[in-house]
Amino acid sequence: MQYRKRMLRKKGTALLLSALLLASALPLSAYAEEVSAKTTEYVNFRSGPGTNYSSQGIIASGTTITVTDTSNSEWYAVRLSNGSTGYIYAEYISMSTGGSTSNGEERSAKTTEYVNFRSGPGTNYNSKGVIALGTTVTVTDTSNAQWYAVRLSNGSTGYIFAEYISFTGSNTPSATAAPTQAPSNGSEQTAKTTEYVNFRSGPGTNYSSKGVIALGTTVTVTDTSNSEWYAVRLSNGSTGYIFAQYLKLNSSSSATATPAPSGSEQSAKTTEYVNFRSGPGTNYSS
Repeated sequence: MQYRKRMLRKKGTALLLSALLLASALPLSAYAEEVSAKTTEYVNFRSGPGTNYSSQGIIASGTTITVTDTSNSEWYAVRLSNGSTGYIYAEYISMSTGGSTSNGEERSAKTTEYVNFRSGPGTNYNSKGVIALGTTVTVTDTSNAQWYAVRLSNGSTGYIFAEYISFTGSNTPSATAAPTQAPSNGSEQTAKTTEYVNFRSGPGTNYSSKGVIALGTTVTVTDTSNSEWYAVRLSNGSTGYIFAQYLKLNSSSSATATPAPSGSEQSAKTTEYVNFRSGPGTNYSS
């Protein structure tokens, strides 16, 4: 009889432990669904959910991964094709199941410039990457005349400034001749780019792009008389124009800025993976 009671107590304890283990596992099961996704940038594959954790390597843009946990909205737990597990910054991940609202008609188009691929319809939305000139995209919604909803060939969805999209079969406006560099307004000032941005031959999107300038690049602003397009000089001496909204001046007033000494050299660091070209433009070899 005593033996039977002991056995019943043991079974009861085992059942209780099993229930507790099951209950503790429930919160994780909410994120147990695995989703296939792709990286939208070259990105660090970290050992933990934060930049304070070590990088286990660099994952190339367009790499297929498996997202195993999205409970941390900033850092997704992922598994690579080789079985390695770690974390990637969520902003650089595009879920394969994601999509955007279509107006019922999808059209093939091409980008006419290097252009930011944004998470929403405006420059206040973060850039998910830079799309190369001539890239084929699918336009899924044109209800916003300024920002078209698009889908890339890898399934990633976002928004591109409508002016940089040419529908297949439509005529692309011819480029306007490059003007003479605008005269300086008497003061030069250093600034930094706040986005990946086109470096243009003239003050407008109708002028050709001489290349894409990386986020965080230091430039010298030589003329601010056009409030929308600042005339700038790069560290290699190349001159052109950058959309003023993407420049952060190093002081509040350009009038009091000290002119940059000509011929001076300065140490700097790159903030992203960037092409090192033989000349000042994307048409030069990397």
